Amino acid sequence: MKYNLKPFKFSSHDKILNLVEKNKKVLDVGCASGYLAFFLKEKGCVVEGVDTDSESIKEAMNYCKAYVLDISKEEIKGKYDVIILGDILEHLEYPDKILSKLKENLNKDGYVVISLPNIVNIYPRLKILFGHFDYEETGIFDKTHLKFFTRKSLKELVSNTGYKIERLEYTPIPIYLKFPKAPKFLLNFIYYILYILSISWPTLFAYQFVVRIKSN
Repeated sequence: MKYNLKPFKFSSHDKILNLVEKNKKVLDVGCASGYLAFFLKEKGCVVEGVDTDSESIKEAMNYCKAYVLDISKEEIKGKYDVIILGDILEHLEYPDKILSKLKENLNKDGYVVISLPNIVNIYPRLKILFGHFDYEETGIFDKTHLKFFTRKSLKELVSNTGYKIERLEYTPIPIYLKFPKAPKFLLNFIYYILYILSISWPTLFAYQFVVRIKSN
C-alpha cells in the first residue's frame, strides 16, 4: 500500500522530520516516493531510500539514492547516523528481529526513528465496541498490517531488542485526510483539540506513536 506525505503539523511525518537532526546520513526504509528525503535534504542530510515498490523508487531517485529492497528478506548494507522506519514495523512478521539486526547498520551515537499506529486509539475501540473489525485500505486497520501495537507493547519491543527510548511523541487522528472537504477553520479547531487530547491521554487519543530510540 502506497502512502503519501502528511503535510500538516503534528502528523507522523512532521514529527519524524523534527526528530532527525541536521547533517545526518539517513536511511529511509519504506521511502515511497521520497517525500521525506526531499525535506531531509533541506536539513543538510544525505539520504538513501529503500522500498519494495519499483515505481516508487523511480520517483524517490529524484530526491535521494534509492533502490528496491525488502527489509524482511534482504540485508541492509552500510552504516547510517539515522534509520527511519515510518509505518513499517506493523507490516513485518518479525519486527523484533529487524530492529535487532539494524543495530549493525548504525554509526556510533546513531538512532532509529519509528512511527506506528496505536491499536487502542478511540477509533478502533469504538469500531470494535459496535462489532466491527473490518480491514481498510489505509490507517490503523490497513489490510497489510501483520502486527498491532499499544504504547506498552512498543516500549517492550524497544527494550527487548536492546534499545532505549530518547523521545516518544504522539499524533492526533489525521482528520484532514478523513474529511478533506470540510471547512478548514473547523478542521483546524478540531485537530488542535485532538492533539491536546493525544498528548494528555495518549493511550486513548494518540493515533500514532513516533519514537526515537538508541542502542543500549
